[in-house]
Amino acid sequence: MHVLFIAMEFPPLNVAGVYRPMRFLNSLVEKGITPVVLTFAVDDNFKKNHRNFDEQLLNQLDPRIIIERIPMQDISMLHRTKLKSFLNIYFNATDNYLKAWKENFYKAIPGIIKKYSPTAIITTCPPFSSAVLAKNLSVEYKLPLIVDMRDAWSEWAIVPFGSYFHYLNRKNEERKVFEQADAIISVTPQLLNKFKAAHPSVNKNKFHLIYNTSTTENYSDEVILLKPIDGEKVIKIGYSGSFYYQEEARKSIFTPWWKKRGHKMLQYTPVKEDWLYRSPYFFLQAFSGLLKKRKEWEGKIEFHYNGEITDWLLKMITETGLKNSVKLNGFLSKKEVEQKEQEYDLLLTTSEKVIGGEHFCLPSKLFSYLKSAKPIIGFVTPGIQKDFLQQCGIGIAFDPDAMDTAVNQLEQLFTEGYTGRLNKTYLNTFSNKNATGLFCNIVSAVTKHPQTEL
Repeated sequence: MHVLFIAMEFPPLNVAGVYRPMRFLNSLVEKGITPVVLTFAVDDNFKKNHRNFDEQLLNQLDPRIIIERIPMQDISMLHRTKLKSFLNIYFNATDNYLKAWKENFYKAIPGIIKKYSPTAIITTCPPFSSAVLAKNLSVEYKLPLIVDMRDAWSEWAIVPFGSYFHYLNRKNEERKVFEQADAIISVTPQLLNKFKAAHPSVNKNKFHLIYNTSTTENYSDEVILLKPIDGEKVIKIGYSGSFYYQEEARKSIFTPWWKKRGHKMLQYTPVKEDWLYRSPYFFLQAFSGLLKKRKEWEGKIEFHYNGEITDWLLKMITETGLKNSVKLNGFLSKKEVEQKEQEYDLLLTTSEKVIGGEHFCLPSKLFSYLKSAKPIIGFVTPGIQKDFLQQCGIGIAFDPDAMDTAVNQLEQLFTEGYTGRLNKTYLNTFSNKNATGLFCNIVSAVTKHPQTEL
């Protein structure tokens, strides 16, 4: 039996969104279901918009998985002039991938349907245009649809909508996808609740929770230690991945409408999210405050960052006076990141602040962190990530809105050290076996495909 699996983020692209689908795909093969992955061709047009690749990721896929790579058109053609770029951004309910891919995608689909006779369509988002494509195929070919929502869509507020009507347009597109879907999966209770609240007309029985998961089921039984700072060893704090922070986007969200000009006066944000909290800003402030308080520790603590180096990050480092205490390694492969994380003494995580609500996404990086068996320090706001840190056994939560307390907390950590042990009972909730079992059960129920229950 074949199922179509639309995944715009897929190896060799190396971004956080590829790992969850990879596990789901491998689990389907083990249950006798052959997924046919529809994804972008890795050609020059694709490489113009993506830089992070890791060919080794393809080796982690079951060889029985079928991959159909469909080329997209040059996205840069949508931005040839300032006017064309503005129109393509302002009047777009999803993302530019839809415009760049749909022509070749729809041309390829009849042959793919004829060749594989799929019994269902599965898609994973973001990018959210894949949900639109999947919905359209589901309608045209009368195939059941499963949508895996790894993030919010209409309620996502990293940048404001062009207007309230832009928001309604996207929310309506999301509603049509959900109404067509036979199953809607998401990654945290908080995110599922957002979807349910946004779309009360959608049958609540369609919604399913499958957490992001770990790459390992064998957590360390050892006590995790951080020794107090001494005169010899340099303590290294590491962070790997993106921060998803944009200075201009934050400014446009929090600037009152009457202080804006032109069309920007119409901008609308359904949920206020402050992504400055997702950046390392508050950690760097606390780190700087600690070194001002304990000058003798300069040179004894370092922050190491593995990821894209941006102007705003360099600015933060300069403003906090931490140039000599921060090491920027740039983008690294997954293998290189894992090797680096073994060198660190502490691992950092952060979360955006949802004004009047809870943070709703659990980053996959946390499970990579657990694999390294190092204490995790989190400058996190109320929500799923803070809950996870407080329950996982080796997490230390800092309040980014209580800077003096955070500085004192860091001082205590490096003065007294830290002892913890992974809470394996709690972490079983996030096991790969549990997650893939739930996913296969959903696919089995939707396709009426018999399988052994886990």
